[in-house]
Amino acid sequence: MQESKYTVLIPCFNEDSTILKVVTEIYEINHSLDILLIDDGSTDKFNNINFAPYSRRLKVIAHQTNLGKGAAIKTGLREISKKDPRSKVILFDADNEIESEAILRIINFFENEGVQIIYGSRYLGNKLSKNLSSGILRFVANKILTGIVNFKFNLKLTDMETAVKSFSIDLINERDLHSDGFEIEPEITILLSKTGADIHEIPIKYKARSKNEGKKISFKDGVKTLNYLFKNAN
Repeated sequence: MQESKYTVLIPCFNEDSTILKVVTEIYEINHSLDILLIDDGSTDKFNNINFAPYSRRLKVIAHQTNLGKGAAIKTGLREISKKDPRSKVILFDADNEIESEAILRIINFFENEGVQIIYGSRYLGNKLSKNLSSGILRFVANKILTGIVNFKFNLKLTDMETAVKSFSIDLINERDLHSDGFEIEPEITILLSKTGADIHEIPIKYKARSKNEGKKISFKDGVKTLNYLFKNAN
């Protein structure tokens, strides 16, 4: 089997109701993509899910306990780097909030434009009313965090907190990442900004879940991220 130069990295914690759909859709848009799924100590029915139809392209690595999104991403980056240090990674979420077609557009952008970093923005090109539909507090918090990173690192991002981050794997050494929680989002962005490569954004379609529907990130996580930025953004 020919190895793909793209790997979709999906950290997953208690997403048994959505993860199979996400994997299926990714596989269907491109059969040659590698998918690396990091089960971050799920306590739901994840172990009962039948991933056998995708076993040629899917690898699952399990954490015995829940270590956090950042820890799961670091595990995945370490695995991808060992497999092929020249490949590109596409970070994606297991919650089915983002349309899988975004992955195809990211790959096309990589192939046609010769860039090294692409973010999928939930807000790029949208009217304000559309952006606010995911929740006013969530939108404002994201704008504050994105604004801080933009100011400190001379960037022009619209969505630093996006889960859809893609880049050449050799741009980041996972040993330089220290966050185990959601603070991993600005940490990755800060490291990438220091490589000298431009961070490009493309619009993605996004349908936010509520906490009752399984949304994991909370106001508390936003405070932790803000604290991280004040301590480490230099």
